[in-house]
Amino acid sequence: MGLGGQIFRSLFVRVVMAAHSVLCVYKLADVRNNYMYLLLLAPYLIMLAEVVYKSCKKDFHENRWFSLSMLLCLFSSVPSIWLLELDRLDKQMSANTTDCDRMLSHGKGGIELKGENFVDILRTILVNDDTLISILEQMLLYMMIVGRWILPRGKSTRHDISQLLIMYLGMASDITELFALLEMVILRRDTELTHTILALWTLSLIQFTIVLTAQSEKGCFKNEIWSIILTCVLQDLPFLVIRLFIIFYYGIITYSIVAFSCKNLILLAVLMYRIHVIRMDPE
Repeated sequence: MGLGGQIFRSLFVRVVMAAHSVLCVYKLADVRNNYMYLLLLAPYLIMLAEVVYKSCKKDFHENRWFSLSMLLCLFSSVPSIWLLELDRLDKQMSANTTDCDRMLSHGKGGIELKGENFVDILRTILVNDDTLISILEQMLLYMMIVGRWILPRGKSTRHDISQLLIMYLGMASDITELFALLEMVILRRDTELTHTILALWTLSLIQFTIVLTAQSEKGCFKNEIWSIILTCVLQDLPFLVIRLFIIFYYGIITYSIVAFSCKNLILLAVLMYRIHVIRMDPE
């Protein structure tokens, strides 16, 4: 790929990430009527410096092991989404029980889209806070996947990137289902559990800043082992624990909770087996 293509793809992804962060932060500032929250956009000053540095080197390829632009995007968007979710929780907890049940029974962002054209539907979405927050959460997840696909791959091989994207998609479905737990009335009323789910969501997003499929030199502790450990620690193990807690403490048993609990359990077993196979590999 020529330098012009690198520049376009690199800048395009960063502009899209910045636009998402601006929307998150502006919505937070508007909801809390405090525009000091715009300071959450400060990480993009570092991203701007990164772009200037890459321009001086005339090399817009991404690092083989780590994506600074993805991390800076998380530093800006994640705190905004956290505060928007907590603000929404406070409003629901302050409402009377009947109103709270009515709001939560429709799920996150459960509104009827009325309008004869796209503009009317878009206006309805932007006016409803719950719907917009839900969209911003999902956009962040899939924006990082598509963004990693578009970014110049640098020293990463096409095999590394294609394998990484497949891993990301599998992670995304699990993360999306975790957030769906907040739609349950009894879980949404538990403030500590809500904070825990948000913390696990944040922890799992760290994976999207690391190229888990990049290859390194052969040895006992290959890069694959570290990627497996990161996947277990940042997602599958904590997700399994929180789902089992919900099943046994709250007595909530749904198809999705059971299915994804089994998925986490089986995947952990397979990953442990994979580590054993790698360690036993004489090469």
